[in-house]
Amino acid sequence: RGVENPKVMSIKCTDADDNENKEECPIFTNGSPLEILVQIADTILSLEDTYGWCENEKGKMMFQHLGRALRGEPQRKWKRIAKNARTFTVLAFLDKWYELTEEIMGPDAYDDQLEYLTDTRQPRDMALMMWIDRVEVANQALGLLKKGASEMADNILIKKIIAKNLGPAYQKDFIMQDGDKKTKLKDAKSILRKIERAVSFEKKGEMTEKKLEARLKQLQLKNKKEEEDQKGGATPKRETQTKECRLPGHKHPWSDCENNPNSKNYNGTHYSDVWKKHKNKTGEEHKNKTGE
Repeated sequence: RGVENPKVMSIKCTDADDNENKEECPIFTNGSPLEILVQIADTILSLEDTYGWCENEKGKMMFQHLGRALRGEPQRKWKRIAKNARTFTVLAFLDKWYELTEEIMGPDAYDDQLEYLTDTRQPRDMALMMWIDRVEVANQALGLLKKGASEMADNILIKKIIAKNLGPAYQKDFIMQDGDKKTKLKDAKSILRKIERAVSFEKKGEMTEKKLEARLKQLQLKNKKEEEDQKGGATPKRETQTKECRLPGHKHPWSDCENNPNSKNYNGTHYSDVWKKHKNKTGEEHKNKTGE
């Protein structure tokens, strides 16, 4: 689970020093992931705690901002539920909120979330601490899904959720370091961060070793191929067999030339002697033509 980059709206809030701040709140409409709905309530309750709306007789703003954050059918449901509200406290807001969640999510929303937490293992492609953050957020949402419910205590969350569902790369070390016996989530997270760093270094080392092994194998195959070519009388790859002989009067590949010391057709006369003989002959012909 987890929603990245949901649509948001701005909420103008005034602090105790009369400074105006712009806060963001997710938007929930038909077809939106249900967890966005929970994020909205959590955001509004956090803003109330920060700016003291109820203390300043502005508790009605919780009801209004929730209505603004909803669109389509969810908004119509909320207007109907909150229509006759006369008390604007946090408890009054939560009473109406639980009515809304039951209508939208159904009566089993709390049980479904608890089952998800209990039975869902850490995804293989998700970083460890990102998964821990997701678990923590999902646990906090429990108290917003059912009247009278609350989130799990740290020791229960650690033992029954985190230790049970950790990926195999981390689970054994976490238990060996008594992480599953911790009673504070921050202590368990401290252990997990150290394990994550160790696993990361180990993976980098494995990758480097694999690259070196692959490179060594390539070199071994290349050397073996060159040795086989030389044994069979073939020209090494760097001496291209289609290269033409440049000696005068020669119409064949350089690899087949009888004056090439590396050719199987070598007759004992080096190509340098052939060039000298050709130059001397050319010089004599030039003298005869000029009369010198």
